[in-house]
Amino acid sequence: MTLKNRIRGLLPRLSFLQEGFILLLFILLVTQCFEPRKVVVVADGKGYYDYLPAAFIYHDLNFSYTDSLVTEFYDHHAYNQGINPEVNGRKINKYFIGTAVAQVPFFLTAHGIAVAGIKYSADGYSFIYQQFVKLAALLYLFMGLVFLRKLLQLKGMPSGWILLLQGLVVFGSSLMQYAYADASFSHVYSFFFITFFVYCISRYSIKERNKYLYLAALSFGMIVLIRPANGLILAFVPFLFDDAGHFARAVRGIFTKRLKAAIIALALALLVIAIQLLVWYLQTGLLYVKPYQDETFILSQPNVLKFLFSYQKGFFVYAPAFFLMALGGTWVYLKEHNYWKAGSFHLALALLVYVLSSWHNWSYGASFGSRVMVDYYSLFVLFASPVFLSKPLAWRWLFFLMLLPLSYLGIVQTWQYQNYILDDASMSREKYWSVFLKTYPKYMGLFYMQKVELSEEQIFFEKNILLNVQSDAFQVGYNLLDSLDGNQLKPLAEETETIILQVIMDVCFQEGIDEILVSVDDALGNNRYWNSVHLFKVSGKERFCGKGSLQFSMTANLFENATIKLFYIKQEGDTEFKEMTVQLAGVD
Repeated sequence: MTLKNRIRGLLPRLSFLQEGFILLLFILLVTQCFEPRKVVVVADGKGYYDYLPAAFIYHDLNFSYTDSLVTEFYDHHAYNQGINPEVNGRKINKYFIGTAVAQVPFFLTAHGIAVAGIKYSADGYSFIYQQFVKLAALLYLFMGLVFLRKLLQLKGMPSGWILLLQGLVVFGSSLMQYAYADASFSHVYSFFFITFFVYCISRYSIKERNKYLYLAALSFGMIVLIRPANGLILAFVPFLFDDAGHFARAVRGIFTKRLKAAIIALALALLVIAIQLLVWYLQTGLLYVKPYQDETFILSQPNVLKFLFSYQKGFFVYAPAFFLMALGGTWVYLKEHNYWKAGSFHLALALLVYVLSSWHNWSYGASFGSRVMVDYYSLFVLFASPVFLSKPLAWRWLFFLMLLPLSYLGIVQTWQYQNYILDDASMSREKYWSVFLKTYPKYMGLFYMQKVELSEEQIFFEKNILLNVQSDAFQVGYNLLDSLDGNQLKPLAEETETIILQVIMDVCFQEGIDEILVSVDDALGNNRYWNSVHLFKVSGKERFCGKGSLQFSMTANLFENATIKLFYIKQEGDTEFKEMTVQLAGVD
């Protein structure tokens, strides 16, 4: 065998090196250019993760241990506001268990290290556990890229183009945020399992082997176990077949030649999904509960245009590469008269966007871009793949050169988000363009301390709650500032649907990474509203002193039989409140 042939034979075995190369670039970028993240089990991510210490350390799936547990980074009773509602008289975790299942090997390794040594507390939340959650996210990102490559190789795409597209997926989107700073969130895990599912179905469409059916079923079970709404991935299955006839033959074959295999595959998927049902039964004695309670999809009120194009969180605004991919794929398929591929993809995408944009909070809270679409990135790349197989070659390069600057945009905007230049909840057209690609310190926190002028007619409640309080008076973590009786406030808010709760502060701090949190809980302690906002982010050594305000928007119907709680979350700064006032105002 010649040296040339040996090299050719070796290259497929070394293909994973290109994913390693992208991962190395990613690690270098976030460690050298982004702010270090000691704590990544945060916000929703803590809810996903909490199953692990609950099951393996505290042996308490009703999370009673959180009532009194205080660890290095958390006062768990305060932090878990909104995470543990009561069902059937017992506390549950409103988040689904799939992310925790995906993290099990990493958690057990971290726990083994903590138990064996004296450097880290074996409490499930110390620094070593945070580090292994980071490792989990990196590994699932790596595996997602591997199967994205394998998926594109099925289409005959050359390795060079695949590498460029993999890089674009990582650096030109929100994926960086959810594989690093928010590594405990579900999205990077869903990105892998959905990519793997699409690969398995694609392989099955080429050669109908039972093993691909079984692997697809297992991955689908995990997809639903992580985020049940992602079961909508089934809508994209027709797109993975060459044409309507091909799809029809495969479906017919399932019920004629492979019925036994199909039953086994269904059983495998249900077996994985049953993990959640078992947990609910152990928690409440019920096989099914509604963990999100009043939080739900309102299918009669979709927000499709906002979901896709708004400056607040629009998918195509903060990840425009995928808009170009959708356009490019559509152009090629229509030019080739392949209406099956174009139609099946867009019908599935329309259903997906319709459902996801119908969530009661269509922007999905404080986040970078449309985080729920991170899970589906590989499908957009697959849809755009014909562009990179088209002739002449100049078309491929032209399309890629249009996409390339969007990687730079994705990197800069991720950095802006982590440095409080992009508002995590209420960006607008004016805000977006005023800080477009801006990284100077003067832009950090620009939108976090802007006082909204409310008229006397709008304000129906005002209370001074703090006066000349030093940071030393507070502990690191959650500090309750005040509680307001919702039943007393609701009559004052009559004929008003939307309430602005504004916290006005005369404040001094070095770095405003501390937060103000507003929580609305019902009489049983179940959370109806939860949102926290950073005071400000100031770079450099100069101390900031000045006036400003933070705003929280909610609906008046939340107040009935509820308590409105205001917390100060102290991180590591030296905040001094000279004065603090809370206002409630009704707005149209």
